[in-house]
Amino acid sequence: MSQLHIFNPSHDEALAAHTPFYYPAKAARILGDDLSVLPAWWANPGDKILLPEGVDIPGSDFTKRGVEFVHLSQLKTLGKSIDKICPWGWDALLVKQLQKAGISPDLVPDNNQLEDIRNLSSRLTSVNILKAVRKTCPQTIGESYWCTSEEEVKLILDQYQNIMVKAPWSSSGRGVFAVNCASGENVIQRIRRILLAQGAVEVEPLYNRISDFATEFYATAQGVEYRGLSVFDTNENGAYTGNIIGKEALLFQKLPSAIQNVLPDIIKSLTTHLYLLLKDHYVGPLGVDMMCVRGKNDEILLHPCVEVNLRRTMGHVAIDLQSLVPDGKLGIYSVRPKRPQQGEIVQLTPQSLQMEAILQIDVCNNSISH
Repeated sequence: MSQLHIFNPSHDEALAAHTPFYYPAKAARILGDDLSVLPAWWANPGDKILLPEGVDIPGSDFTKRGVEFVHLSQLKTLGKSIDKICPWGWDALLVKQLQKAGISPDLVPDNNQLEDIRNLSSRLTSVNILKAVRKTCPQTIGESYWCTSEEEVKLILDQYQNIMVKAPWSSSGRGVFAVNCASGENVIQRIRRILLAQGAVEVEPLYNRISDFATEFYATAQGVEYRGLSVFDTNENGAYTGNIIGKEALLFQKLPSAIQNVLPDIIKSLTTHLYLLLKDHYVGPLGVDMMCVRGKNDEILLHPCVEVNLRRTMGHVAIDLQSLVPDGKLGIYSVRPKRPQQGEIVQLTPQSLQMEAILQIDVCNNSISH
């Protein structure tokens, strides 16, 4: 028996759409096609990797991990050899596609489970987890509010003058934008549209961000297990650009010393509060985005929960790629528009046409800026 792995980067968009008949945006379709082989790097020998129908089956297992690449049309005949499905994230669109392909209903979440996953994937989870963690770790920073009306948003704007507004379900920095007292009517209209479509927005003060990182976990029926650190970069719009790859001890040293001192307690608190929230509702990978913040007295503080991603993340991918980087070395894993190779030693998605995932070894020796 084997597991079926699926890279479905349209997952967050599908959650926002809240329908099994959602059609992914062009950018998500391109990413899904070009990076569809990516799960081969964390799959076990004998596992299968699902590729979109328009993506050719690789001529060989370039990972040398003993995996098999398959198309959706093959699942009806292969279904009996699959005992678990491991997608990037579960949503109604993916379940509909798998059921149409003949996958047993026992291998996919039912409607109630899908609704639980969607609700827990909203930014309301981040609001609740942040409050719980800060009660046990008051040396951190961070406020977050769940607003269901325009009036509530305006009250918080009056209090802080500069805020971040976030749609309950969004991805790659979309649906996240800054608002200040000088913002025009177009920004107010944007907030109204989100409130109408999704029923609420998350609002938080605009912090003096220094850098981003994340902690990665896996939820089981018995508890939430810590998997490791994810030290990554984003562009000015908040979209992910790449991860530093290396052993946990090296990544830990990339963080400011003030953050290193409090992080173990934060991780312990997160495992407790995440399990209380997720037990009986979710089993699988997840990640918690954090950030280093410059305080009013120029001190460096930790915001312990910017976002909870109830799915596999690029941080999980980075952890799974650690075995490709020699001890004592660091690498950079990035997803980018495809361009001529410039000395990368591992091309993770060799069949990519427009987007690619690559790993460069020993090219990152400096700590993240602060």
